[in-house]
Amino acid sequence: MFRGSILDRVETTDGAMTMQGFINKLGVLLALLLVAGGLTWSVASRDPEAAVALLVGGCIVGLVLALVTAFVPKVSPFTSPVYAIAEGVALGAISAFFERRFPGIAVSAALLTVTTVFGMLALYKFRILQATAGFAKGVFIATLGVALTYLVPSSRSDDAAALRMASVILSQGRSSRLYQSLVYQQQLATSASAGADLREDAGMFSFTSFAAAGKKPEDVEAALKAEIKKLQDAPVSAAELEKAKNQIVTGQLRQRETSLGKSNALGRAAVLLGDPNRVNTELDRLQAVTAADIQRVAQKYLTDNNRYVIYYLPESERPKTSSNNPTMDAAKGGASR
Repeated sequence: MFRGSILDRVETTDGAMTMQGFINKLGVLLALLLVAGGLTWSVASRDPEAAVALLVGGCIVGLVLALVTAFVPKVSPFTSPVYAIAEGVALGAISAFFERRFPGIAVSAALLTVTTVFGMLALYKFRILQATAGFAKGVFIATLGVALTYLVPSSRSDDAAALRMASVILSQGRSSRLYQSLVYQQQLATSASAGADLREDAGMFSFTSFAAAGKKPEDVEAALKAEIKKLQDAPVSAAELEKAKNQIVTGQLRQRETSLGKSNALGRAAVLLGDPNRVNTELDRLQAVTAADIQRVAQKYLTDNNRYVIYYLPESERPKTSSNNPTMDAAKGGASR
């Protein structure tokens, strides 16, 4: 099905993918997606009930094909075009739904997406843009990343509220500590964030940052650690704490304005927190967090012996693994310790 002359050029005689082959194949798949999406949109706009069936059917078929392709890659020449059609059906149906609710939004989004994608394909197809060594180096420099991860307790822990509050103070918005320090003042990074991923069992508190051009990941790591130490050494200010509470509580209240938001909050309380009634008390727990609580959890969990450091580096800059350094991760594109 997918062995025509155009798509055969995806692979060279030695089996390596070429840029032109990739562009040809992507162009065909996008065309299939757009045709399927356009036809589905036309049907769904006239028949809302059919839109639901098409959306569900497209999602199910797409999921099945994605799983089949993931486990049996050799069938991808046959599953790829069918997957593109299924995805087009799902996108066409959901676009028609949003177009009815917000006239003009789906059309604008579709036109912008199609124009951007096909414009970039044309630039590469006619070699106006080329993936040269210099271009690749620039991309690598722009994606030097550092992550610090710490094990923390589950969402049921008494410390969960303080950990969530700490993550907001560190990284919520441009006035947050990480953005102000790493991005605005020191200009070491293009982005910096922190998050408390609290689960039913153990959770993770993570810091991620991408280095600015010409900056070393070691300097970014040191700056992240410095911000952690500040959190441990002194309580956050009353203004920071009040702002973080307002951000969290406002987000929670906005979520619960809809039926879906209410059901998600209730499900989270029942499954992750072990008590459906926690949906009624969770906001009170967040409001009760003090500056001392945040300082205490930072000292308790964000410690050196509870930390895993991950560097995202280009292949040429990865430290080599050796028997003398068993903690160095050998995964392509990254190094950890």
